[in-house]
Amino acid sequence: MASRYYLKTDLALLEFSRPEQLLEHFKSYTNDIDYERCILCADLLHELALLKTTPEEAKRLKISSLYLYITALPKQPQFQNEDYFRKTSSLIEELQIHLHGHDIQEKLKSYRKFLTGN
Repeated sequence: MASRYYLKTDLALLEFSRPEQLLEHFKSYTNDIDYERCILCADLLHELALLKTTPEEAKRLKISSLYLYITALPKQPQFQNEDYFRKTSSLIEELQIHLHGHDIQEKLKSYRKFLTGN
């Protein structure tokens, strides 16, 4: 229900989308990204990952969640707080060996630059 109200889509569609597809879902017709909805989706996917019974499902959802966090947090000051930074750091540490692909590596570089102010 929360996904339909806040994210304007069915959770099942989000749950099985690749991280890049998720980000596309939050783009407007002018290609602006709704970063607040990205973070809400990341929260929802992270919570869902904690409920999954198989490690593979949980890992997939956590990677999607992390992707949205590292994309949206630098752009959304209202969510730039210790809780989100801690959650993101924890996901990076947990998933480090699973984070392949040019796109997510570039997002991680940008996120680290944001954190260090460079």
